[in-house]
Amino acid sequence: MNTEEEERIEAVNRYIRGDKPSNICRDACRSEKWLFNWVNRFKTGEDEWYKSRSRAPKKHGKRIRKELENTVVNVRNSLRRGNEHESKYLGVSADAVQYRMEKLGFSREDMPSVSTIKRIVKNLMA
Repeated sequence: MNTEEEERIEAVNRYIRGDKPSNICRDACRSEKWLFNWVNRFKTGEDEWYKSRSRAPKKHGKRIRKELENTVVNVRNSLRRGNEHESKYLGVSADAVQYRMEKLGFSREDMPSVSTIKRIVKNLMA
């Protein structure tokens, strides 16, 4: 256990014993917001309430679905093969992939942007 964790435990214990928050904060050179953050964390009942938590995002908001990534790759592969008459003249650019996906029935809202298609191709085709 490091000194910050010990300081948190000591401050919360003093608060529970009835010490004034202003005295606790003055002695610890911390704000009342800091104190009540740890008091509230203590009240959750977690075993390791005094440990710091990661502030990194737990989810990436704009991440696209794996099925959509696979569709982009499959469309690009079919354009590269040039099996159909139309695909011989489209090329394999991200614009061409987007055009073909539109022809396949994807709406503009469901379709990834050109930059996203380029990123998918770069990451999965390399």
